[in-house]
Amino acid sequence: TTEIYTLSLHDALPISRPISRHLPPHRSGTGKRAPSMARDAELVQKGIDLHARGQLDAAASVYRTVLEGNPRQPDALHLLGLVHRQRGDLDKGRELIRQAIALYPGNPSYHFNLANIERAQGRLTEALGLFGAALELAPDHAMAALGRAQVLNRLRRFGEAETAFRNLLARRGDIGEAWAGLGVTMRARGRNEEAVEADRTALEREPKDVNA
Repeated sequence: TTEIYTLSLHDALPISRPISRHLPPHRSGTGKRAPSMARDAELVQKGIDLHARGQLDAAASVYRTVLEGNPRQPDALHLLGLVHRQRGDLDKGRELIRQAIALYPGNPSYHFNLANIERAQGRLTEALGLFGAALELAPDHAMAALGRAQVLNRLRRFGEAETAFRNLLARRGDIGEAWAGLGVTMRARGRNEEAVEADRTALEREPKDVNA
């Protein structure tokens, strides 16, 4: 199997499934597979290595090469969408990741990354649903749990936000952003002493890759 790890961007969960195995392969007019799944996997992994080193142009070129041969390759669509997101083209990133989800809805990373784009563009209800979808597929995905709680705060659903933050912190008390979010929630609910304590704890925590 080929595994896709986070790009140190909090952008992707490990994917332990073989790339494209769950999809009908793209075929040429002669009925032959074009390209092979093995070639797709090798190229996508090459793109990931470039992506992880910050070589976005080179990574995007590799992902596009995959898609020229197989437009239905969801990992390449997703990862190219991340490149566009990193470059600030959120609309194109959204379009590509939506295509990836349509082809393979079982990957939590796709839902998570689309949620982040929806949140950045102010579509909070859509973001909330997508973070929830990521958590249904990967209940231990701490970044998705954090994103969901933060969106609940922005929607002013503070009771639900408190529950979400406390559930996350019960198993990942090292996440400073979650403590900070809980502080916002407590202050909004008029519980200032708890807010101050949460803020203090947030300052004590160093940011970590919460997918580790």
